[in-house]
Amino acid sequence: MARTRYYAAAVRFIRGQAAEALQLSQQAIALDPRYASAHNLVGAIHASLGQQKDARNALLTALRLNPRDSAPYLNLGLLELTANNRAAAAGYFAEALSLDPKSSAARQGLAQTR
Repeated sequence: MARTRYYAAAVRFIRGQAAEALQLSQQAIALDPRYASAHNLVGAIHASLGQQKDARNALLTALRLNPRDSAPYLNLGLLELTANNRAAAAGYFAEALSLDPKSSAARQGLAQTR
């Protein structure tokens, strides 16, 4: 099941086991290519490994599949902030806040862009 692999990947990622998390999340995508959360997780993993292009591609796929989820916007904001692209980061953080006004991470990210 895609969800089982996704949750196993999330646990591995939290534990710092990026390679295993990436493999499991990619398996989740293979089982369900429209699983937006799994694409978001792949993007977060790639970002943590410094693989910005792969991270961006996965996060944009997550957005395309579920544009009402604030998590990919937040992760794209963090990715752009890391790349010192403050204007793009601000846009992503603002979008995340429009979807989840209580997001302290998006609010903090937006403040860092100023």
